[in-house]
Amino acid sequence: MSDVAATPSGGAEVSARPDASATREPSITERIKASIFAEPEAEKPKPAASEMVSKPVKLETEKAEPAAKAAEEEVEAEAPTESEEAAPEEDALTAADLSTLDELSEATGLELDKLMDLSVKTKIDGKDGSVRLRDLLKSHQLEGHLNQKLMAHADEQKSFALKQQGWERERADKLIRMDAGYKTLERALAAEYADIDWQKLSAENPTEFNAKYVGYQQREAQLQDIGKLLGAEQQQHRQEMEARNAAYLKEQRSLLAAKVPEWSDQSRRAKDRLELGEYLKDKGMSLEDLDSVVDHRQILILKDAHAWHQLQKSKPSVLQKVRTAPKLLKPGTPQSRAAQEGFVAQKERDRLRSTGKVADARAPLKRLLFNG
Repeated sequence: MSDVAATPSGGAEVSARPDASATREPSITERIKASIFAEPEAEKPKPAASEMVSKPVKLETEKAEPAAKAAEEEVEAEAPTESEEAAPEEDALTAADLSTLDELSEATGLELDKLMDLSVKTKIDGKDGSVRLRDLLKSHQLEGHLNQKLMAHADEQKSFALKQQGWERERADKLIRMDAGYKTLERALAAEYADIDWQKLSAENPTEFNAKYVGYQQREAQLQDIGKLLGAEQQQHRQEMEARNAAYLKEQRSLLAAKVPEWSDQSRRAKDRLELGEYLKDKGMSLEDLDSVVDHRQILILKDAHAWHQLQKSKPSVLQKVRTAPKLLKPGTPQSRAAQEGFVAQKERDRLRSTGKVADARAPLKRLLFNG
């Protein structure tokens, strides 16, 4: 009895009855049919390389491994390394616009107190050393404090000097007015008793004579006391002014010596004084007028004016020297053959003049006879 039954599609269907032929391996035709008429299945995950035991799969895996390795190497080559990943941070830190230690502390994560203990190299009078930033900051703050104090003291001194000058002018004016008043009282007293005939009054009226004479003596004594006080005040004022002028003259001389150190040589100073006096004579100033100048700034101005005058006088000769000076070649400019030969000839003549030997005369004579 046949085991094959007709199917609705007209194909042959194998019976499901168990048979010995069921255990046999499907033929090539059956596998092709199964592949054609098989329903599409869901995509299954690819088996691992270890599960592919068949020879064709192993060959495909071995072929795919070099490509995978090449792809991994390309990815690794393109992927930044740890040092390259850290480079942007370092570049960002280097390129950061750090202007204070606080910003450096924030950028590096170091404590500001530790940064202040860093040392920097120093050189004092040619000797190398080091100092901490903390000590530099302290020194800078102390120096700034002292500078502010000195500036404030200088301003106070200047203000006090101006006030003192005002007081001195007021004092001098008062002394002048007091002296004028004293002389006025003297003239008034003399005018009051000028018309009295003391001898006649003494003979005719002794009582009136005694009264007027005693009054005159008393007023004259008062005027003399005022005159003594006024004279003492004037004498003290003159002494103070002389001492102040002497101190000012000493200060100006020190400043002038510091700014014109060559005048410490008395002969040089005397020579420059005479030359400066000759220059100022054309300007209407005498040598005595020059000696009366005390302010060192005015002397420096006169000295600079004289130096400028001397420079202007020598300018034409200097320009003439520049015009007549030989032209110098720029570095790297090749010399002509004639210039080179002229240089060599000059060296040969110089050697002959210095030695006077016959051997040194051969080259100049040869050049003169054959190149002349």
